[in-house]
Amino acid sequence: MQIAAPVEGEFALRNGVQDRLDGVPLHDAMETSPSPNKVPLVIAVAFLALAVSFGTRAILGLGMQEWTREFGWSRSEVSVVGSLALVVMAVTVPLAGYAADRWGARPILGIGCLTLAGSLIAVSYMTSYWRFILGYGLLSGAGFGLASLPVIGSLVLRRVKSRQGLATGIATSGTTGGQLLIIPALAAFFPLIGWRAAIFGFAALAAFAALLACVFIGRDPPRIRDVGQEAQGGILTRLKPVVTTRAFHGLFWSFALCGFTSTGIVETHLIPFAQICGFSTGAATGAYGIFALFNLVGMVSAGFIADRSDRRRLLVAIYILRAIAFVIPLFVGADYPLLLAFSFLVGIAFYATFPATIGLSAAHFGKANVGSVVGVLTVGHALGAAAGAWFGGYAYDLFLRYDAMWIGSVVLALCSAMFAMLVSDPRSRPPERFVAAGSDAPETAPRYS
Repeated sequence: MQIAAPVEGEFALRNGVQDRLDGVPLHDAMETSPSPNKVPLVIAVAFLALAVSFGTRAILGLGMQEWTREFGWSRSEVSVVGSLALVVMAVTVPLAGYAADRWGARPILGIGCLTLAGSLIAVSYMTSYWRFILGYGLLSGAGFGLASLPVIGSLVLRRVKSRQGLATGIATSGTTGGQLLIIPALAAFFPLIGWRAAIFGFAALAAFAALLACVFIGRDPPRIRDVGQEAQGGILTRLKPVVTTRAFHGLFWSFALCGFTSTGIVETHLIPFAQICGFSTGAATGAYGIFALFNLVGMVSAGFIADRSDRRRLLVAIYILRAIAFVIPLFVGADYPLLLAFSFLVGIAFYATFPATIGLSAAHFGKANVGSVVGVLTVGHALGAAAGAWFGGYAYDLFLRYDAMWIGSVVLALCSAMFAMLVSDPRSRPPERFVAAGSDAPETAPRYS
């Protein structure tokens, strides 16, 4: 099978041209999606699955001080295992996105949450570094890839008809739900019952999330399932025409650098940075909670705005705001209000990039392919995050301070803004440019024959 190369910027226009797959308008494929009263349950389960996944990522920063004290590991050694988990995720996530496009999100999310439960149990029982590598580096990494952004994006865009930006923003804000709800709870339980018992309890929550995914998401409606089964092309065949476009490269490289400055730097090193500044664990996790709260606010707000404005401009503005935020830690010292100001600003500009990135991916490459495309984008995000997690630990061990990490983050956030400027928003272009009277409508998604 051959795929005609997509025309950049001519997908999913609101000018009467519809996404199509094998000649089937995706609007028709949506007609049998869940009734409106079931959509909130789907979004809630998606939120919880991402909360578990990203909460598991965040335990690395929370447990770093405990593990260095108990096992004698350096911060670099702990950071390397976190980087390994993100590399494993980078291998897993495009396959998970493709599988969600092909067979539906329910089994992928269920297996992912169960994998995370197993990894957390392994971490709670670890007694040596190699067990940490196996439990967190390998198992958690696979779970991150399965319970991930492209799977959720595929689920939401296939099940929700209207206000997809807002729905995506709410569902993907689960990425910060784990930070806002789970991490403070774990921090409170660490001194009470010990880090092992607290992480074991978190494993039970992950297993519960897997059960909810199986019960409440349900199977794809028949029309959606048929469209997915018609997409028989392999992942490489489906993506070959996509990766040659300017839009893809703008999204990929901006998202990769986003991973470095978000998951790699802030999620992994915010709490250790606060502790190095002399703040207590409670104060450090309090700052992390402020960051997580406004991360959630930023994601939902960005989803709302993405439905109503140019998504490229939104992305560029978010990355510039993030660059400004990274200047603040250079002056924190022992000033706790300044640390909270950083947590607030970087939280607003953290995962707020998700709704616009997913929306632009669907606009350029079609909703039927969003899991596969966002899966590849997430590979870049994960590899960037792995580099950021490693670099933060290495920079601290080298200089005994985090300044080099923050300065590098300012530069890379500005580079993200420059790459995002390469991605036009098709929705903001005049319809006449693409569909003139009497002319044939452009191809709006990769076609299969």
